[in-house]
Amino acid sequence: FRFDRTSRGTRRFRRVGLFGIAAQKRGKPHVKLNIDTRPIANKYLLSRGYCREEEEGRESSSDVSEEEDRIVSRQQSSPARHKLTLTINNHPLPYNMTMYQAIKKYGTHTRLDDDAHPASHSAVWHNIHTIVYKAYDSSERARSSAVKMVEEDEPPPSSLLEKLSCSPPMVLESYKGIGVIQLLHILHTISHEWSLLLKTDDYNSNPILNPDHLINQQIAAKVERQLQDPLVIMTSEYPKWFVPLPYYAPFLFPFPIRQQLLHATSFDRDRALQRLNDSHPELAVSAESRAGIRLDKDKRCVDRDTVFVQGAGIMTELAGSRSLLEVYYVGEVGTGLGPTLEFYTLLSRAFQEEQYGMWRAGKTVQDDNKTYIDAANGLYPRAVSQTDTPQLSELCDRFTYLGRVIGKALIDNRILDIPLSEPFYRWLLGTHEKMGLATVKDIDEVLHRSLKTVEVFALRKEEVQQKEDLTAEEKEAEMAAIRDPDGTSIDDLCLDFLLPGTDIELCPGGRSIQLSIENVEEFLCGVVNYTLKEGVRKQMSALRQGFSSVMPLSNLQLFYANELSQLLCGTGEAPWTEEDLTTTLQPDHGYTASSPAVLHLVEVMVQFTGPQQRGFLKFVTGCPKLPVGGFKALHPRLTVVKKSVDGPPRQLPPLSYDVC
Repeated sequence: FRFDRTSRGTRRFRRVGLFGIAAQKRGKPHVKLNIDTRPIANKYLLSRGYCREEEEGRESSSDVSEEEDRIVSRQQSSPARHKLTLTINNHPLPYNMTMYQAIKKYGTHTRLDDDAHPASHSAVWHNIHTIVYKAYDSSERARSSAVKMVEEDEPPPSSLLEKLSCSPPMVLESYKGIGVIQLLHILHTISHEWSLLLKTDDYNSNPILNPDHLINQQIAAKVERQLQDPLVIMTSEYPKWFVPLPYYAPFLFPFPIRQQLLHATSFDRDRALQRLNDSHPELAVSAESRAGIRLDKDKRCVDRDTVFVQGAGIMTELAGSRSLLEVYYVGEVGTGLGPTLEFYTLLSRAFQEEQYGMWRAGKTVQDDNKTYIDAANGLYPRAVSQTDTPQLSELCDRFTYLGRVIGKALIDNRILDIPLSEPFYRWLLGTHEKMGLATVKDIDEVLHRSLKTVEVFALRKEEVQQKEDLTAEEKEAEMAAIRDPDGTSIDDLCLDFLLPGTDIELCPGGRSIQLSIENVEEFLCGVVNYTLKEGVRKQMSALRQGFSSVMPLSNLQLFYANELSQLLCGTGEAPWTEEDLTTTLQPDHGYTASSPAVLHLVEVMVQFTGPQQRGFLKFVTGCPKLPVGGFKALHPRLTVVKKSVDGPPRQLPPLSYDVC
């Protein structure tokens, strides 16, 4: 869009987009803006990233200077706060709705069939549409549009009963077959959470049904076709069921389809088009010819010795920005994708340092005179006292920082190298309240074994209490005689109501309360609850807040907890096969697929161990892990080129996925 200020004539505001406002040529849409306070509107448009400021006399977007880009990027970096409410025919416009969508849905034209092709909507292009604005009223929150069918602030169902009775979105209720989908939704819930029905407290049990059996290939193929249409991506003209159905029933779609859907519907249009071009290069020319893809880049210079400290400031500034972060280092020439991926890798490593006290203690490793936490099953926050102290505030700030890093890496399509546990991801999804004793095994196997020993007494006590043929005195005597398989009584354990390994009291005066057969259930519940929930609640709330400052948490409802590691951290270690490497490596500049050097490289790479794979990937790409899809998903492709050197080499090859 281009907004011209004819009254003063000092500046004009332009947005690079598919449709124009106040265009000079006939046949283009004309929109009349009823705006009286222009400075407010200008500030609003700039802060939301919908336009770019330029001095009068500049003729095209290509003439925007780097200084102006930097100014606009700084303006975009502050969190967006709504100043205006736009309406068409008394219909408030959602903030995530494009102007074309708003005009088509609320404009004064004959309502068209939803399945019609967007380019055929002649009434949209020739009519004059009036848009009125008024000051934003926080009490009148605009409802979400069809592009984001999920309420951002609505938490996911936490109990099994809520999940089983969860109704589909209203937009889906009129569709044929919704009853079958509801039935599949119930079956999927029971399959994954049957342990809650049986009250076994074994939440980590494998599902009854194979998840692959619930995938509907026909619906998934239809969604994939829509996601590969550049015009659909540019106009966001999806069918009404397109977004709410995957959020209501993610199990119907394979993980790669849901990942594409996230990038296409949850981020801005330019990012969606860029993702489409990367995954389908054959569509790149077509997409760019219809609308210019312009992702504003915010370049930052970082000192390798202070990456963690500088990263905190960068993430705070860019939390609400749509700019693409690009990093280069002090005293180094390289810039672009490689150094940026390495920046996220360095941050991921820094978060694992023991000195910050963020994670449960476990095995540690030494590297470069620093100590890092090495958790076999993934990292989980350390349970601490939730009393407000400067130490707790500082700890929460680090988790807010981590939340911003996770959100920024996801929205910029970067890979993190931080091994987070599945219970950690349940906090992100809001399903943490269901975690019980079995979940403790995922974060601390030693503590889990100790608690299972105590659980023996609780189970034997329950058996005695259920005996109806015993008197109260006989039950009490039999409970006092309970022993574990080793012949140990509960008094021999010498435990009190302190969180194991800490001095945190599980209840007031817990230091002086001894574990006995009478309070064994309270002890088990207290330890499990404080370890998994209450002792980390403020830290994880800070992390969720940091993530929400970058993108809504509701966008993650497309995925399950065991899938978020793939989404954020790419694939795990797996052997590289000769077939995969020969089909994905791209020989160029003097090499072919049959060149001896290329064949020798493949032969060596196939023999790499896990650490060698990580080292090779970090050297070549800047990140020690591959994205989902392996080498095929690398953009740009991993290229093997021939480099002729006269005499001894004096410099390393450029870091752009080229192996010389």
